[in-house]
Amino acid sequence: IRKIGKRALIPVARMAQVVNEIQALEPEQRLPTTGTFDELQCLGDNFNDLLDRLRESFERQSRFTGEAAHQLRTPLTALLGQVEVALRKSRDPEQYRSVLNKVHEQGSRLHQIVEALLFLARADHDSAQPVLEDLELGQWLDEELVTWQEHARINDITVVKEEALCWIRGHRSLLSQILFVLLDNACKHSEPGDSIIISLQTSDTEVILSVEDKGIGIPEDDIPHVLEPFYRSEQVRQKGLPGTGLGLTIAHRIARTLDADFCVESMQGEGSKVSLCFNLIITPGENRISS
Repeated sequence: IRKIGKRALIPVARMAQVVNEIQALEPEQRLPTTGTFDELQCLGDNFNDLLDRLRESFERQSRFTGEAAHQLRTPLTALLGQVEVALRKSRDPEQYRSVLNKVHEQGSRLHQIVEALLFLARADHDSAQPVLEDLELGQWLDEELVTWQEHARINDITVVKEEALCWIRGHRSLLSQILFVLLDNACKHSEPGDSIIISLQTSDTEVILSVEDKGIGIPEDDIPHVLEPFYRSEQVRQKGLPGTGLGLTIAHRIARTLDADFCVESMQGEGSKVSLCFNLIITPGENRISS
């Protein structure tokens, strides 16, 4: 009986040996499978699946760290370069003013990147949920667009709303961040004079807020990656459009925090549409149709 038990445990001993030998520098190493289609093989398969998920997580972390370093290095190098050139010899006040403007521009970009990275770090590790309130999305949108009245593209923005009241559970400042990202992207990726449409649609159970532009669009192969941190398509890089590749990532994280579905649709050369889908609520004392 002892020999039989020992023989039966040989696969377990092999697995334990491999587990002890797995190193972080060998991410491809996996447990041997028994091929017996029993509980032992199930254990090995599940453990290997766990290793696959860990490897993917490490690779994402590595890419994120590399991209973050690159994004921070670029404006920092430009900033220091401007200062070094200015210090080589005495210059007149107008030249110093020009240098300071460029330093301010690069410093602002650094600040934007750092704030975005801090937000993503908090979103990943902070389990506290924001305090939500009942919001009528149509009224909130009207109030929010007041802050865009001085924007150069304000005349390109059209709002399409139904008469139905759009009550959701939301957070004003977080929704403001999402709208800013979507409108800013729409402005950057379309030409002045091109239409930008903000629409609100309701059904019996949902409210959909969307921002649509008629700009350059996103290549089909890039769409699965647009929510990844720092991802910027090749055509965006070639055109030299400003941005860090963090906007949609942040908007998506906020939408997830607000329990809203986030969808990106696009066709290259025809424009893009980003939609958020919220659960519709009916606030006591309020009618669904405005008078």
